[in-house]
Amino acid sequence: SDGDTIPDSVEAGDTPENPVDSDGDGTPDYVDLDSDDDGLLDSQEWSVGPDDPLAGCTAADPVCFANDADGDGTPNYLDLDSDDDRLPDSEEMVGLGDEDGDGIPDWLDPASPDFLPYRTYIPLVCTG
Repeated sequence: SDGDTIPDSVEAGDTPENPVDSDGDGTPDYVDLDSDDDGLLDSQEWSVGPDDPLAGCTAADPVCFANDADGDGTPNYLDLDSDDDRLPDSEEMVGLGDEDGDGIPDWLDPASPDFLPYRTYIPLVCTG
């Protein structure tokens, strides 16, 4: 119903009379354009056809399997960190970039250079 190519039966869940609303915004997933509220449309996070974000991927690349880039059992369109690199998709999706030029958008690519395992904040101490 929302035109994202994900079957409504998948998005509605096992009980269509009480459809799933993954992000709790009051809009059931089957009519929600961004079911996980990460700033990426579900249609951008669901792989189908030659115009999708995974176009050019091969089966040898684990990112391409089952619309679940990190293999955690949560499909990309519901996963706030689709590539499990500890950076939220909402931070990596700026411009839908591909910093390492491998054809996989940064939000799906755990090997993208924007991977920062830890963010360290160093307080400035002024003595005078």
